[in-house]
Amino acid sequence: MAFRLGRHQSAWSSPECAVRNLTLPERRSLSTSHGIWSLVDLVVVNRGEAVELGCREDPLAAARALREMGAGSAALTLGAQGAAFVTADGDVRFEAPAAAAVDTVGAGDVFCGALIAARASGRAWSGSFRIAVEAAAIAVTRRGVLASFPTCAEMARLFSRWAQEEPRT
Repeated sequence: MAFRLGRHQSAWSSPECAVRNLTLPERRSLSTSHGIWSLVDLVVVNRGEAVELGCREDPLAAARALREMGAGSAALTLGAQGAAFVTADGDVRFEAPAAAAVDTVGAGDVFCGALIAARASGRAWSGSFRIAVEAAAIAVTRRGVLASFPTCAEMARLFSRWAQEEPRT
């Protein structure tokens, strides 16, 4: 219901947080509920979530399947390998910078928050993904969820480094 209401109000939707709070049976039923995916602009999933929701063994193929089910696009987080952006125009990979990982808890949340913040600031998808991947790489170098979040100064440097290089689409 919330997705339909949001669509009616021309709101942009991403079920990332909602999907993570579903039980396994609820997730499995969601993967067969094709109608809901047409209400989703962007689904952000890690490898395991993609495989589970997209019903494919390969995470990238699973992310593509989510798009085929109706999602506007999919962001697939790949840990040390970065992320992939799956759209109607094809897939784009974004490599992660080298990082000495000590704790990965919270990195997906940092990725998602940085991606949406970058888009909200007017950046194109490519710059937004680069910011998100680098922010997540910072996060894994620190222990603890809250302590892993990049500082305002670190985010400002990322936003500066990836200044808009193309028009937003």
